[in-house]
Amino acid sequence: GFNPANVMTAAVALPDTAYHDKSKQIALFRSVINELKTKPGVITAAAAEPVPFNGDHWTGSFEIEGRPQLPGDPGPHGYRGYISPRYFDALRILILQGRDFTEADRLGSQPVTIIDENLARKYWPHGDALGQRLRNGSHFPWATVVGVVKHVRAYNFAASDTRGIYYMPIYQWPVSQMNFVVRSAGNPHSMAGVIAQAVHRQDPSQAIFDMATPSELIERALGPQEFAMKLLAIFAGAAVFLAAIGLYGVISFSAGRRTREIGIRSALGASRWQVVTMVARQGFQLTAL
Repeated sequence: GFNPANVMTAAVALPDTAYHDKSKQIALFRSVINELKTKPGVITAAAAEPVPFNGDHWTGSFEIEGRPQLPGDPGPHGYRGYISPRYFDALRILILQGRDFTEADRLGSQPVTIIDENLARKYWPHGDALGQRLRNGSHFPWATVVGVVKHVRAYNFAASDTRGIYYMPIYQWPVSQMNFVVRSAGNPHSMAGVIAQAVHRQDPSQAIFDMATPSELIERALGPQEFAMKLLAIFAGAAVFLAAIGLYGVISFSAGRRTREIGIRSALGASRWQVVTMVARQGFQLTAL
């Protein structure tokens, strides 16, 4: 659902002591993104939390305006992402309906949200998701759905995980940990230093961590499965080796006990090739079994 080529990501975690004010968080994010856009080789710059396969999982239930929940019903739910404008462009995520977030979606403006096609199909099967309103709870304001995007498999590769994603604009709902996402025209690793410089220009005390391309994050996410497959291959190879030793021993013992028979066959005119074929045929039968 996204294109990881030529993309670099890097994370920051803003301390509450210095960034308890949401407007300060937003100001830093906006300044870093705007500076990144001016750098040579940068095609698109954005920010998001989480980014695909970085290990973070934001999930939650939400309410849909006009749809009462029954007692005990957990209500609609899905993954939740916090993103800046142009994030979908940075990862080449297709916008199916409506629009992307813009700079106008900021604190004090009408709250908005974007959902993916899985949520739209599940909760608005008639294609009328645009203009609907949802919220994360009674203490949050209603957010209007302004766009529908392609579903992204960003948390695991299990085909059974069909939970949708709803996105919130970081200029309205900032979070203290954020990942800067840069799509470059060339080698994405060259962008690591560019991101670090842009952040340090705004706040030299901020540490940059988890610098990685989406492809590297995917490899990291597949690490446990890859280890299990390698371990399985080692044990399978050991099993084949032990089975081969056992078959060799059985065939060798059988051929040794037939030495007199083989001598008689040779004396009666059997060729060396016929004798070898006779023994090998019985060996292949055992191997096939």
